[in-house]
Amino acid sequence: MSGWTIYCQTCRPTGIQCGDCAERQQARRRPRAYWKARGRVLKAAREAGASCALAYDDVCTGTPTEADHIIPVSEGGSHDEANLQATCQACNAHKNLLSRRTSHPRQATRPQPRHPGLRDTPDTDTVLRSHGIDPEALSAKERAAALAALG
Repeated sequence: MSGWTIYCQTCRPTGIQCGDCAERQQARRRPRAYWKARGRVLKAAREAGASCALAYDDVCTGTPTEADHIIPVSEGGSHDEANLQATCQACNAHKNLLSRRTSHPRQATRPQPRHPGLRDTPDTDTVLRSHGIDPEALSAKERAAALAALG
């Protein structure tokens, strides 16, 4: 996960994480034990001359360079050595793509949750109209004065 920073739609423009985003980022961090187990799995595969554990047709390069979770952590799997397998980068990426398609159907159709720090506030035109004022008929100066008077 190094190099990746999680931002919600509100935090992204500022480049500063809110508390919720920072908590999610911390929760996604892999523990030190994972990196040690990953190293042992890859070392054992190298020493045994093993090839990629997944070996998907048309994408596999054969040389294991990554440790893949057999049971994804998101589905209750652990970072233990017993739950890791040595794979090539191409097969690992292919497996991740396939699992994303099946476990996370098109997210674009789902509405994004509102950031907890945002308040529901009406836009200025709605405020003016609710007081019987036509916002299109006002100059910028008149609009500012009307909004200031309405408080």
